[in-house]
Amino acid sequence: MNAVNVLSLYHIVAHRLFFLVFFMWAQHGWGQSYILNVRGPQADSFQVKSNLPASVRDSAAAREAFQQAPLNLFALGYVAAQVDSVVYESAQATAYVHLGKSYRFVRVRPGNVPSDLLTQSRLQERQWLNKPLDPKLFYPAF
Repeated sequence: MNAVNVLSLYHIVAHRLFFLVFFMWAQHGWGQSYILNVRGPQADSFQVKSNLPASVRDSAAAREAFQQAPLNLFALGYVAAQVDSVVYESAQATAYVHLGKSYRFVRVRPGNVPSDLLTQSRLQERQWLNKPLDPKLFYPAF
């Protein structure tokens, strides 16, 4: 093989490799992202406080992110937080959301709550006083 044949072979391989990589990139969406939009009166706060990303890799990841967002907010005391509806399009998803208020525990003492109920609940005040209202305290499987 002379230098011209080696160079020609190199160009053919490089050309085919380029098209193969380009084809795979186009088919698998490499370099693309699926944009997540939120709408509602408190949409910006919902997105920031729930750690909802601005974009994900695809619609399945968008669905997961929208399902996880209210759970993240519940842990912060936003027990009314919810994703009302989601509209999926080819390159983006738009969720209509509600944040609501953040709730915190207050003191529960004998007198304003029956003593036997306090005993049955087994709640230790130090576990919840001045902390966000976390549904997991009441529903461990949540």
